Amino acid sequence: MVPLDFATVRSWRSSSSLLMCEPLKQVRGLEAVASCIRRIQHADSEIRAFVDFQPDQAMAAVKARVGQAGALEGMPVVKAIFDVEGIVSYWGTPIHAGRIARSHAAVVKMLKQAGAIVIGTTVSTEYAN
Repeated sequence: MVPLDFATVRSWRSSSSLLMCEPLKQVRGLEAVASCIRRIQHADSEIRAFVDFQPDQAMAAVKARVGQAGALEGMPVVKAIFDVEGIVSYWGTPIHAGRIARSHAAVVKMLKQAGAIVIGTTVSTEYAN
């Protein structure tokens, strides 16, 4: 595993770069989600990229999909401006601070149908401008 330090993390262009480290390009499923969670837990206190990080929910979702096949099977994903049911999604605006999505956005439904595992939502500029 690549050790992370704040200087390295700051040099990355986006929080998604944190998730696309070498090991994740070669593995999927439980191993990929667990690795992703460990990396986020290690670095997010410094980066503060996540609005709502759901490691337990992600692990339960990937375990529930064992043996299933999809184009994105077991691939961890992070959403910023799209609603993910039960997860904070406030589109970067204080008007919606603390808002919890009641249902999945269409793109999230498609990602999940293809086997992707949503691990949380990240900070966004207001309405992703």
